[in-house]
Amino acid sequence: MSYTPIDVHFGHDGTDLGVHPDNSVAGPGRPESPYSRNITANPIGSNWISSGSREIGRENIISPTVFSAGSHGSAPVVADRWSDSSRTSNKKNLKSPAVHEVSLQDGESGSVSSGSSKHLRGGSWTVEIISFTIALLALAAIIGVLAHYNGKSMPSWPTGITLNTLIALLTAIANAALASPLQQGLSQLKWINFKRESRPLTDMEAFDDASRGIWGSIKLLVMGRGGVLGSFGAVIVILALAMSPFAQQIVVYRAREDVAIRNPHSSINTALNYTWVLPGDPSSQSPQFVPILPMKAAVWGGLFAADINPVPPYDCPTGNCTWPDFSTLAVCSSCVSMTEYMEKDCQSNGNGNSSDCGWSLPNGAKLNGSSSVFSMTPTIPSVNGDLSYATIMKLTFMGTEAQNKETTTQFTGSGIVQPWAQQCTLQYCVQDMHTYVIDGQLGQNVTATYYNTSVVSINETLQAGKDTPLYITSKLHNETFNVGGSVMLGIQQWFADLFTTGSATREDISKTESNIVVNLTVGVSSGMTSFTSDVVQGFYWFYYEYPTGLPDLNEGLAKTMTNAIRASGGGVPVLGTAYEMSTYVHIRWGWMTLPAIVVLMTGTFLAAAMLRSRSTRTKLWKSSALAMLFHGLDGDSRKMALDSDSLRKVKVRLDDDGNSSQGEGGRLLRI
Repeated sequence: MSYTPIDVHFGHDGTDLGVHPDNSVAGPGRPESPYSRNITANPIGSNWISSGSREIGRENIISPTVFSAGSHGSAPVVADRWSDSSRTSNKKNLKSPAVHEVSLQDGESGSVSSGSSKHLRGGSWTVEIISFTIALLALAAIIGVLAHYNGKSMPSWPTGITLNTLIALLTAIANAALASPLQQGLSQLKWINFKRESRPLTDMEAFDDASRGIWGSIKLLVMGRGGVLGSFGAVIVILALAMSPFAQQIVVYRAREDVAIRNPHSSINTALNYTWVLPGDPSSQSPQFVPILPMKAAVWGGLFAADINPVPPYDCPTGNCTWPDFSTLAVCSSCVSMTEYMEKDCQSNGNGNSSDCGWSLPNGAKLNGSSSVFSMTPTIPSVNGDLSYATIMKLTFMGTEAQNKETTTQFTGSGIVQPWAQQCTLQYCVQDMHTYVIDGQLGQNVTATYYNTSVVSINETLQAGKDTPLYITSKLHNETFNVGGSVMLGIQQWFADLFTTGSATREDISKTESNIVVNLTVGVSSGMTSFTSDVVQGFYWFYYEYPTGLPDLNEGLAKTMTNAIRASGGGVPVLGTAYEMSTYVHIRWGWMTLPAIVVLMTGTFLAAAMLRSRSTRTKLWKSSALAMLFHGLDGDSRKMALDSDSLRKVKVRLDDDGNSSQGEGGRLLRI
């Protein structure tokens, strides 16, 4: 005998809804089955039972009556009302039909068939699209804020919120908004995959885990069960974890100089002319003109001050200032070697023998005898115009002691000497200056120098009652600068008295020990070396103290004289800009790459999931728990689910049932 499985349905109030052999419930438009009256289905053991009722305590329950469906279209065999005495005999006479699906099962089995899927109508992607739009807007807001504040001063908002806080907040919004498209997209993929083909039941759990977080996504990638689109979504979930750390690296704060708000201006003097000079005493033999005291002080300071790099006066209130390039009247220094022009000069005694030999130069400078170790010979332009009009003075230095890095010179009884000669010139000039102050330190770079090499007889101009100034033109702004003729004459006459010919001599070596080491400090303090003037001593000291002592001292003298000229009545201030250190926002756009890529990848993933669902005509159940409830497994598969090892062997496929056209969905079929 064979059995035909049938479904018997009834209402919640106990009303008989009928039964039909084709498993369809009788209703409007369907003929009532002759086997449907007062019958319900309830699996007990392996029997079908009819309904009756009996009272147990205060509750009314359905009393089963055993029935079976006969073969060859025969009517079902309906037993009498079930009693305790007849239950055993009825079980022995009936066989269990092969029932695969029922409308309602007992509480232990607890599965609702796909017939209830009418509660799961097709969903939509509205929430996911809105969420992705929010993430996209948050990303756009981040980029907009960063672009607005890039390179600007650090914002100071009334609420005390920093720029990093705002970026972190927008990133958190974007990250949270991306969760819905990623979770629902991955959840929908499990239905799509089971709709397309049969797959291991563990894939269902793998997709669910992947939709919940990073560990599930890693597991899905390792298992290799996600397919291209599922793996793509899992990668996005993993990358999204790094959005916040990357966002925190985008904004950095750096220091720079900005224009000062309170004291925006700085100043430094430039000299357009120099005409300040005092008249001499006509009742005496004093010069006709005398330099003013600031110029005299500058010369003495240049000769004897410890600082060989003096700076002009300036005003920089913030310690960081710049000025536009400008030109100024100045004094320039230059030194050249004259050693190659030295000639030995020996004085003969009464017997015609050369007993005392020295050195001389073509310009008349001399270093006398073996006792002189250093000499200074000035050359002042004469009023007859034997030198260029701009020349202030030439100084010729000669010596017989060579320098070394220990600033000592060793003499022996053999009288070894190393003669040398240098000539340094001071003259008026015009310099183009690039000037700045950094951290309170003035820096000056001479970018160009201009001279006037013309020769003019001062004597002729004075006899004619004229004061012929010196003119020098700068090409920077096409400006002409001048020095008064009386000023030049007064400085030259004062220099002639100050820089007289002088020398440094040392006691004969034969009168001391045979082997002596002489340096500057020992030689001067012991009285071994004597000087004819303080000026000679100053140049001698610089020669041995510094490798380039003589050029350095002359350069320092020129700078102090220049500063005096720029500070005089002919000086005018050049206005510059004062800067102060400020903190500004610097955007490292490279760190923005990952958040932007994650958002764009999420949009691509969501669009692909939507298209895949549409092309496979898969219901939009996504992460719905009701879908899992309404489309559960059959009884045998549920029993296997108790064993995780057996569960890996179960393959199921999502299939539309006969009522899918009515929007009631499908069911999972075990393969």
